[in-house]
Amino acid sequence: MLLGHVYVMKKIKTIVPHKSLDLLLFRGEGFLFLEWLAHRGLAGFVQMKGDCYPELVEVFYNNLKVINSDIHSRVKGVDIIVNDDVWLLVVGLKAEGGMPHMRDSLYNKWTTKKQIYKDCLRYPGRLRGGKVYLHKGLDKEEKMCAYILAWLLLLGRYLHARMSTEDLFLLNALQSRIPTNWVAVFKKHMIDIGINDEHNLPYGVFIKKVLTLNRVVLIVETKVVCNRTNEIGKAILTCIGMKKIIDGWVFRDVKAQARNIAKLSDSNDNSISFTPRCEFERFVMNKFKRTSKRTRKLKKFVFRMENKMDELIKNYLDSSSSTEGSDEDEESSEEDSVDVSNLE
Repeated sequence: MLLGHVYVMKKIKTIVPHKSLDLLLFRGEGFLFLEWLAHRGLAGFVQMKGDCYPELVEVFYNNLKVINSDIHSRVKGVDIIVNDDVWLLVVGLKAEGGMPHMRDSLYNKWTTKKQIYKDCLRYPGRLRGGKVYLHKGLDKEEKMCAYILAWLLLLGRYLHARMSTEDLFLLNALQSRIPTNWVAVFKKHMIDIGINDEHNLPYGVFIKKVLTLNRVVLIVETKVVCNRTNEIGKAILTCIGMKKIIDGWVFRDVKAQARNIAKLSDSNDNSISFTPRCEFERFVMNKFKRTSKRTRKLKKFVFRMENKMDELIKNYLDSSSSTEGSDEDEESSEEDSVDVSNLE
């Protein structure tokens, strides 16, 4: 568009295709990231299915505004309000928990983006300098969670192969089971799109359910039908570089023999190599592996906390000793003055 001699470029936005997750399928394949999602009440959101009305979604975002921390819009003459009760009614999400996705949150006081990313890598020792946190190199569960953040939870962004600061803190919150207000997370994402003119237009099925709740007439509108092709299934595992062997899903560049050697080298002398032979055994083995990894992360966190506490105690003792020294000097000077007065 031409205004005088100035060209104004307006972003062309598209409706993001809806995605849903088949939780039962991935649970049967021995994955554990599903428990992270379910623990925070996200099971209903990631499994949400339905149709989308692209033109009405665009109208919804064009008219979006924020009043008293709630999202307001107007579609086909109907005033739409998306408050905490709507989130609970439509997708079963409660507006409760902290804000660990924020950089200055208390939950992130004892960690950093780089440390979180390093703990999520398959080979943490290979991490080099740089401020780009790519999906490539993440461990199995973490890579699936990063994919879901990019394509299902916070979809619509223009970059999908790397993690933002918000992604890293959210991944850490999911892994560590930190209470998170996901209603606030989704609300911020929608506001960034509608008001701050960022990203493409997501949550089409959710918006359709909200419009239906407000009795907006949809009969004559253009509809996009969401079917099984919109589900995130086993095909994605191949796309992100995995293959299935007798032990379960592994990365293509990992050989079964190398995995067994690594297991033996990491274990104690008294341990026994175990190869699962059924889905239940694979699930239990993965559960123990995940618990072990969380324990190692917790030990690192406690170690960093102890170092911080030691430093604080040392600083306190140093300041106390200096204060006591000054008090003793004052007392000695007072005693000397008393002695002199007595002599006189």
